[in-house]
Amino acid sequence: MEISALKKISELVDISDDFIEILKTSIPRAMPLVKSEILSNKKLYQLIGNNSIKFLEEVLENEIKIILKSLEFDNFDFLMKNLSRLFSICINRGFQKEFFKIDNFSWSLALSSSMIRYGEEIKMFYSYIYQNFERIVSYLDYRETSYEFVGKYEEFFRNYLITLLEGDSIEAQILLKNFLLDDEKREKLYFHLLYPCIYKIRTLYETGFIDEQEAYMSFSVLNKTLSSIYEEKIQKEKSKSYFLYLPVTNIIGERILNFYNKLEANILSHILAFKGFETFLSNANQIISEKINFEESLVFLWGISPFNFEDFKKIIETLRAKSSESKFFIFSEDLHSTPQLQYYGITLNNPKKILDIIENV
Repeated sequence: MEISALKKISELVDISDDFIEILKTSIPRAMPLVKSEILSNKKLYQLIGNNSIKFLEEVLENEIKIILKSLEFDNFDFLMKNLSRLFSICINRGFQKEFFKIDNFSWSLALSSSMIRYGEEIKMFYSYIYQNFERIVSYLDYRETSYEFVGKYEEFFRNYLITLLEGDSIEAQILLKNFLLDDEKREKLYFHLLYPCIYKIRTLYETGFIDEQEAYMSFSVLNKTLSSIYEEKIQKEKSKSYFLYLPVTNIIGERILNFYNKLEANILSHILAFKGFETFLSNANQIISEKINFEESLVFLWGISPFNFEDFKKIIETLRAKSSESKFFIFSEDLHSTPQLQYYGITLNNPKKILDIIENV
C-alpha cells in the first residue's frame, strides 16, 4: 500500500485504547530485546558510523515515541513526517540504510512477542514501514509547503537564504533594509521571504543537506535581522496579542524545531505590531508564572504536537482561566485537523490565514 493511499493509521491496522495501552506497557520489556538484537550484529559499527551507543539508544527511544504518539492520535502524516525527519538525520550522521532493516526486524520481533494478542498488527505495521522505507526517508522532500515566495523575488530570496547559511548577519540586515526602502513591501517581506526562508532552512536540516550547527546559526542570524527591521505602531484601540511558542523536549532535533517555532511566532508578531497591535512574544511555559492581564486579548500558540500535547492542555486551560474573553488561535502542522485540538480554539496551519480572521478585531 502506497503512502499517498493512506489518510489514517487505522486504515492500515486496527487501533483501540486497549491496543495502545498494551503497547505502552510492552515497550519497557521490548526495548532491551531490541538493543540486544542490534548490538549483537557484527557489523554494528559499520552501520551506525561514528555515533555513540548513547545516540543509538536515543534513536530507538525517539522512534518508539513517534510510533506511540502516531497511534494515539491516529495521525498518518505525523508518523511519516517524524520518521522521515529521524531517518534523514540519522543517515546524515553516518547511519547506513542497512541498519534500519535490522531496526525494523528487531522492533517487530520484540513487540509481537510482548504483545501476543496484537502480534499480527505489530508485524503488519512494521512490515509497512520496512516496505516503504525509501518513500518515508524522502517524504519531507515532497511534502507540500504552506509557504511560498513570489516569483519576481526569487533572486532576492536565494541571495538572502545564502547570507543566512553563511552566517553573515550584517549582509542579511543590509539586504532587508534595501528591500524595505519601499514601505509597501513590508508585509510581502514577511510572507514571501522570511516565512519561506525559515521553512527552507528547517527542511534542509531535516533532510540532511545542512547539519544542526549550520541550521541553528542560520536561524540565529535571521533572529538578529528581525530586530533590525522591527517597527511598532501601537494604537490603543487595538487588542493586545500574545505569541507563545511551546517547546518540545527529549526528541532528536528539538533545538532546531523549537527555534523554528519561535521564529514563526516572532514573524507574525511583527506583522501585527506593524498593523497597530500591542504584541508580546514568550515561551509558553514561562508565561504562566508571569502576572499579565490577558483580558480580551488575542493569544496565539505555536508548536503544538503529540509530543507536547499534555503540556499544551495544562497551559491553555490556565490561560483560559485567566481570561474567558480572550480569543485563542492554535498553529499546528501536525494536529490542525485533529478533533482533540479543536476544543481549545481556532486551529490553523498557515499564519497568513489569521489576518483574514482578525482584520476587524
